[in-house]
Amino acid sequence: EFKIAQGNSGISSFNESEHFKRFPTVEVTAELTTIDAYCEERGIDYVDFMKIDVEGFEDRVFKGMKDLLAQDRLGDFCIEWNQGVGGDTDYLIDLFKSLDRYQAYVFVDDELKRLDEYDALRQVHFIPDILFKKG
Repeated sequence: EFKIAQGNSGISSFNESEHFKRFPTVEVTAELTTIDAYCEERGIDYVDFMKIDVEGFEDRVFKGMKDLLAQDRLGDFCIEWNQGVGGDTDYLIDLFKSLDRYQAYVFVDDELKRLDEYDALRQVHFIPDILFKKG
């Protein structure tokens, strides 16, 4: 079930979270697929850029694009870091550490800064965008 938060659609998600208890929600049934399956069904060989903003569902998104990552078929991508709305923080940090083809950047005071220490993400609740640049 997909939960749509009334009054703040920006926190709508498939994920259960304390975050949602502040808003009345409407639940709708939605069909899911993985990014790997989506690309295979449509003959997409390479994705140049992907923006991931899924309110605590990030770990499942990345689990559903294992082939895309393993086969080096993803260019740059950007993810919203929203710890505390669910998802597996340890899985994501371990995954980020393993992505040696990418360098991560965050915006700090309107400047793009390199993110060298992924474990520091455990201390941060929200970062609007982490940019993973290939190369």
